[in-house]
Amino acid sequence: MGTGRLVSCKNPSIRNIPAGWKELIQMLEGGKARVKVTQVRWNLPPLGWCACNTDGASRGNPGRSAYGFCLRDAEGNLLYAQVEEIGYATNIEAAIVAILEALRYCKQQGLHNIIFQTDSQTIQKILSEEWKPPWNITGWVEEVEEYKRDLDVIFNRTLREANTDALANFALDEGPLQCYLFEELNV
Repeated sequence: MGTGRLVSCKNPSIRNIPAGWKELIQMLEGGKARVKVTQVRWNLPPLGWCACNTDGASRGNPGRSAYGFCLRDAEGNLLYAQVEEIGYATNIEAAIVAILEALRYCKQQGLHNIIFQTDSQTIQKILSEEWKPPWNITGWVEEVEEYKRDLDVIFNRTLREANTDALANFALDEGPLQCYLFEELNV
């Protein structure tokens, strides 16, 4: 494969690719790096709504797994956080269990307007009915659908940096945790 085809396979946006390696290296050395900066921030939910950040972690994928979620009100106050190990699972299984456990808690507490935020694009697309679930999580997805009938929920995807990754990993490192104040989160 020539240099032009190799470079265009890896980065189709590069134009006028030289045919020889020497010219290609000179072109790349003279180029300017493009840096993409993405601002990451957690936004307050609207008045009357709660935000629920969820995460699943799997060490080994599949491997030892855990979930975590935290609920915050429209002022950003922590209402509740929970983390727990779930045994041997994949990251997708842990992510759906996190949402399901959060839904169970919300229904039990009478919380009805919840904006879920997950860093799993797969889970967000499945729960927004853009993708079909894989066979191994179909039962959990059906259970989530049942909760959706009783609650007003929105499923959004967020970047990992704005999510609760530390919570799910806390369960794997330290064990289960339930708390109601940020100060109790020793994450």
